Amino acid sequence: MKSKKKRVWGGLTPDNKGNFKIIKVQSGRIRKVGGKDYPFISGEFEALIDDNCEIGEGTKIWHFSHILSNSKIGKNCNIGQNVAIGPNVIIGNNCKIQNNVSVFEGVTLEDDVFCGPSMVFTNVINPRSFISRKNEIKKTLVKSGATIGANSVIICGVIIGRYSFIGAGSVVTKDVIDHSLVYGNPSSFKYFVCSCGYKIELKIKDIIHNILYGKCISCEKDFKLENGKLIEEFKPIIIGVGKGRKNDKEFSNR
Repeated sequence: MKSKKKRVWGGLTPDNKGNFKIIKVQSGRIRKVGGKDYPFISGEFEALIDDNCEIGEGTKIWHFSHILSNSKIGKNCNIGQNVAIGPNVIIGNNCKIQNNVSVFEGVTLEDDVFCGPSMVFTNVINPRSFISRKNEIKKTLVKSGATIGANSVIICGVIIGRYSFIGAGSVVTKDVIDHSLVYGNPSSFKYFVCSCGYKIELKIKDIIHNILYGKCISCEKDFKLENGKLIEEFKPIIIGVGKGRKNDKEFSNR
């Protein structure tokens, strides 16, 4: 039986039916059938995309990578060299997957996820070469804005929280909470980090309500830690009392 896989040297692009055609690379960009720019394969070497895959506009896929069947990749992603994705994997928008990463079935990446070089996902907790466990895949969810450092290992069945940061070479064996920095083997919590990737210093304590307040050391966003959950604080904008009105309440009622 003939393989339905499509191979291409130079680049490829989907037409309206989801099939793939070999096209010419111009200035490192691929042109979509119909005239619209669709730059998602770069370089002059082979990339392989199976049937029934969806690739978002602006996404780039580098050489020696393989996108397996029924996988969906969002817009403006950068898929590095020697990357395998799928089958049946969903990747959000603006994700960066560096060289030598395999995103196996059961793994979902939300928007803005960074996967460092040679980090490893797993999808079966107790694999044996002589026992098929395709029906025992454990799902792993990486939430928006998370960073997974180079050479880290993610043991399947966990949730990686929003804007969390996993240090290089870590082994993650349990859920990682939002905004937390973890590293080590096994990984453990060190401190909270902002969405910009820098440390959040929590210094001011509300003893009565058991709340910690602090801010990012870089962008100076304000946060509070309440009941173990980090929350970004949005300070109200105070409108000054203007000429001709007694107070802001009177102004808002006009």
